[in-house]
Amino acid sequence: LGTALDHWSIHHRHRGRELPEVEDSMSASHLSAAHNEGDDDLKAGKGGNPNDPSFASSHFDNMLLTHQEQIAHDAQDWPFMNSHHGHGGGHTMQPYPGSSGILEQDLPPHAMPPHDKAGPDQQQHGGLSDPVDSHPEDPSAPRILMSANVDLFKMALGLKDDLHPSLSRPSFNSFATGQGGGLRFVVGTEDQTPGRQNHLIFGGLSNDHTSVHITSSYPLPDHVRDLHWVDHQHVVFAIGSKLGVARCSSAMMDHVEEVLMFPEFHKDTVREIGVSEINKNLVLSGGFDGNVFVTDISRLYSDMQKHERKSENSLYPCGTVVGSVRWHPTDSYLASCTTDTGAVHMFDIRTDRKRPAMVYHTSKRELFTHDYRDPFTMLLGYGDGTLQVCDSRTRRPLIVFQDPYQKAVGDLQFNRTTKHFAVFGIPEFTLWGFSDTEMRLWTHHQLSNNIHNHQHSPEPYRTQGIFLPHNAPAVAVTDSFGMMAVYSFA
Repeated sequence: LGTALDHWSIHHRHRGRELPEVEDSMSASHLSAAHNEGDDDLKAGKGGNPNDPSFASSHFDNMLLTHQEQIAHDAQDWPFMNSHHGHGGGHTMQPYPGSSGILEQDLPPHAMPPHDKAGPDQQQHGGLSDPVDSHPEDPSAPRILMSANVDLFKMALGLKDDLHPSLSRPSFNSFATGQGGGLRFVVGTEDQTPGRQNHLIFGGLSNDHTSVHITSSYPLPDHVRDLHWVDHQHVVFAIGSKLGVARCSSAMMDHVEEVLMFPEFHKDTVREIGVSEINKNLVLSGGFDGNVFVTDISRLYSDMQKHERKSENSLYPCGTVVGSVRWHPTDSYLASCTTDTGAVHMFDIRTDRKRPAMVYHTSKRELFTHDYRDPFTMLLGYGDGTLQVCDSRTRRPLIVFQDPYQKAVGDLQFNRTTKHFAVFGIPEFTLWGFSDTEMRLWTHHQLSNNIHNHQHSPEPYRTQGIFLPHNAPAVAVTDSFGMMAVYSFA
């Protein structure tokens, strides 16, 4: 258990040649990738028919607008943005007037170490209901309730002075419910002290989101970078530079029966992983080695169980540190990533399609994260708290603005059904609502009330989080002090 097969090798076949520039600031390069059996293993999403030979080229062609169309697009899309916050008032921001994709000024860079490095005798249940600072002066603002706020690290592992209690982003199991019909979740610990043991922490959240309980924990040899449920039994996770899968018991829910570590194909620490919503076997991973891998974990898991000596996965080389990875919301063959040098890459994961990658150079460094508002509109987050809304068809910014409560943006999460997005980072989290015409800041909050008691901590206070599954109007937030809170909103 928990061992990798050292004699294993994974082959990454890629073309590795540059293509001519496509347009303006969009440079092009081919996806370098490999799959033994071609694309039959990949399932088609809503982006088109993969058997149609015109599909591969037509999709990106449709993502480009003429200059006249762009003028109309900029005039009607995101015409203004209101920012409401708990101190009253608000302000309006106009769309960014430029069209070159270059910001008027580059603000001084700010390092973001937490995102870039980035007990049985204890109480096992916790819960708290507490309204947070929403906006009573605005009748359209939702009522936001912090329905649970617990010291998850202490509940699971006890209080030990030598442990750094930082928690990873949580993941909630949308495939099966826990005891009493509540949601199951898993979160990892992020103690990066050399030789320090870390853990996967499994637990449950009650249906009313007011009570949290711990079911089990499992030790790991390195800090957890990111994790996701794949199905009702399996969790894929990244620790250090490796990916692994934990298989939970079907009889004893959330008790780990086996951990299988994959061969080390990343050459440096993984930053983030992403599981495809359409094909849960496909996992994106990117990090400090400048590479994004697309791995069919079901196939790799099966090959290792059969004691095969070789397997393959797909490689997209960026050449510089990768900050975030995402799957396209409607096209199962499209993936994207961002780099710390300020570029957004969109690429086809298939190897037999000569569809060039689209690269948008934002000309602003410390681009740490991104997510999709819709199939063509992205939100980008930077290390100085700047947010940018951009159109992937034109590679131009629509709005550039500052999150008023974040010194650094480390992660973004959209809920496209409830029309909200959350911003996580240093030193809080902020919750926003959006529509076709505006974006509103609904609330901001810090989970831990004892931040000033942790001034000796080597890392600044920071948050991570995710929206709950099944389109529930709620977001779960973890922090670097071991806390987890759930915020429900109407």
